[in-house]
Amino acid sequence: MDYEYKLLYKLFLCITSKLKKMKYIYILSTFITCTISFAQIGINTELPLGSLHVDPQKNNKTVDANKFTDDFIIVPSGNVGIGTIQPNTKLEIFSDSFGALKIVDGTQKEGNVLTSNENGTATWKTLPNMKSSVLANYPSQTITVKSKDSGYSYLEYNITLTKGKWMIFLGATVRKETPIRRWIQIKFASSSTNVNDQTGFTFLTPGKENSAIGGVLDADANPIPNHGNLNFINGSVAIDVLVDNITIYPFLQNFTTDEWVHSNVPWENYFYAIPIK
Repeated sequence: MDYEYKLLYKLFLCITSKLKKMKYIYILSTFITCTISFAQIGINTELPLGSLHVDPQKNNKTVDANKFTDDFIIVPSGNVGIGTIQPNTKLEIFSDSFGALKIVDGTQKEGNVLTSNENGTATWKTLPNMKSSVLANYPSQTITVKSKDSGYSYLEYNITLTKGKWMIFLGATVRKETPIRRWIQIKFASSSTNVNDQTGFTFLTPGKENSAIGGVLDADANPIPNHGNLNFINGSVAIDVLVDNITIYPFLQNFTTDEWVHSNVPWENYFYAIPIK
């Protein structure tokens, strides 16, 4: 009889040991399952579909609900989705309305586009090819300018440009009053009283600060009837405007008093600028 009791006791210990092991395995498996479950964090949703899933309107109780336009998600790959639960890039934004993205860093402006530098840093800029050409500010009344004995004379019209690179084009009809043939220049300045003032802009042409438009000013012994000794000085210069806005003034070179006459009304005159990269 003692033998039977001993045998039953050993069997009891064996069963108890097995049960304890099964309990430990169950607890361990439950812990592992909970850890994996908690690796997906859901806010306002019981069905997180990524490492972090936020459903602000609590409108995705099932996968088939398909109301993810208000959701925010981070998937295991590290991609972030706003308005989508399947972002294929580091940041993917989906919206069924205009203006899903807003970046305010001080460079934002009507018509600007988002650009990047060599390091990938983004900022808003106005691209040259998105700027419009600019026409000169001509006076409404007729203004005649005559040469002086030296220096340069302001031609009494100008052009206002914004920051960036520009190609300036100018053509001016000039009547020669004396028979001496000359090479004459038109220079550009940021002041209407000082031809050497280049504050706020620089020349991109090879002559740098000495850049100018040049041409021959001549008088014929037999001038064209009804036109006199008319000459046409034309050309272009490239400049880089360094400030937000600047007004550029053209000056025509002087040699002697009343050697030439220029007016703003001849049909051939032009003065405009186009943006360049």
